[in-house]
Amino acid sequence: MSEKEEAEKSKQLVERAFRWPKYVSAQRFISRLLLTAHCTNNPSEIVKNTARAGMEVETLLGKDEKIEGVDFQLLKDLYNFSMCIDSPQTISFDCVWSHGQGWVCRKLYRIHWNFREEKTNYEKLMAPWFRGVECWSHLLRLSKEQYTVVQCKKCSFTFLNEPSKTLEEKLKEANVHAAEAPAESDESEENQNIFNFLLKTYGVKGTKTEQVETGGPIFTRWKTIEVVVDCVQCPNCKQKLNVEDLTFSTKENVCWSRPWVVFYDETWNLTESGLSQLKTQFYVWAVKICADAGVKLCQVIDPDILKDIEQLMGAESKGEEAKEE
Repeated sequence: MSEKEEAEKSKQLVERAFRWPKYVSAQRFISRLLLTAHCTNNPSEIVKNTARAGMEVETLLGKDEKIEGVDFQLLKDLYNFSMCIDSPQTISFDCVWSHGQGWVCRKLYRIHWNFREEKTNYEKLMAPWFRGVECWSHLLRLSKEQYTVVQCKKCSFTFLNEPSKTLEEKLKEANVHAAEAPAESDESEENQNIFNFLLKTYGVKGTKTEQVETGGPIFTRWKTIEVVVDCVQCPNCKQKLNVEDLTFSTKENVCWSRPWVVFYDETWNLTESGLSQLKTQFYVWAVKICADAGVKLCQVIDPDILKDIEQLMGAESKGEEAKEE
């Protein structure tokens, strides 16, 4: 049986079942939910009403019956997500007294997710749309990592900017070692290791002036000579650089190697604008899914019932407008 034939058979089963008299009340309720979702511009109401309609339809279907193109579990997840995102906890902190305004506080918005915080949920519900949001970055705890930054002193070109742990693993994999001469400190040895690692990508031959001792045991003299050394060539300013010509620093950044950790950490420490960004990103994605699902769900409702509820809701709306006037 082809996919098209299977979909048609599924549709016929659903339509036949929904024509039973005992399902008339259910159809009227589902129709009202779908029409409410269709007639509003509020994305939260669109998602919640469509998802509720989907949950009602699912309870009326047989165990093996389905509606082609409607993911009932996804609709339930969207409803759950929408309930969480629309009910953030507000926390005031860093309060200061201002003459004329009283206590002025910063506000933190915290989302309490009522599902397990794991990679699987992220890939299904957040990965398609989440691109990061504004948050109180100094409060992040789970998603921050130490980054090693290496830059050219002459033009500030960035050679490296990546997690220190990852860089350490790469140095081991590349079998990079410091120069044979003993380093003055652990830090200089580490810098030399990174410099040797950069040589594999940016390495060129250059020259360096050195002072060497000449003469016998009685009369010691010094002269300056040029020696050939390995250098790193900056792609930006084209200068040949020694390890002394680079700046080595560490800083804390959000690490996106585990985006689900970033999501849960940032949504636990949102600013007001970050909360708005989160809602916008989610609802742009979710409304499209609900619009498609709503069309398919309408197809299993008796057209006469759908029309009756539409007329009834239209009359109710006019009545409310008349009262307001």
